[in-house]
Amino acid sequence: MIGLGVTVPVTVLAMVWGLLYAPGAAAQRSDSRLQAAGRVDVLSAEVTAVHAGVELSAIAGRYTRIAAVGGVGGSWNADSSGISTRGEILGRFVLDPDFAVRWAPYAAGGLGVRYDRIVGWRADLIAALGLEGPNWNGVVPFFEVGYGGGARFALGLRRARAHGR
Repeated sequence: MIGLGVTVPVTVLAMVWGLLYAPGAAAQRSDSRLQAAGRVDVLSAEVTAVHAGVELSAIAGRYTRIAAVGGVGGSWNADSSGISTRGEILGRFVLDPDFAVRWAPYAAGGLGVRYDRIVGWRADLIAALGLEGPNWNGVVPFFEVGYGGGARFALGLRRARAHGR
């Protein structure tokens, strides 16, 4: 199962890379209120999981974004391993919507569901703090730490919006 846990995230990341850099993505960036992202998450609890995921955020206000996140990967504990997947709806409050500084903090929170072959389904209440970086040729890096069913760590790339974060 460890092979599946590595192969699935690599496949998802390849799809995200295509989404972020697809032909015409730069043209779409100027018109869209949607922001695509690719991410890798480590979810550490009784069962630890590593997920490759995709995120689609929408502007909900000057400082607020609403995101749908999906991820798939592998999970393990001391006795077994297996496939793991999750879905989340998160609200993100950005402190610097205009790129006034290179690195800007944000807070996020929401609800999620997670499936691990080892323990089955469960729901999570999620809280996280993040740091979003500068626009690097149309892509914005981000890092997150938080809690939701255990400790959470994420890093990823968001497609930059034409004006602001």
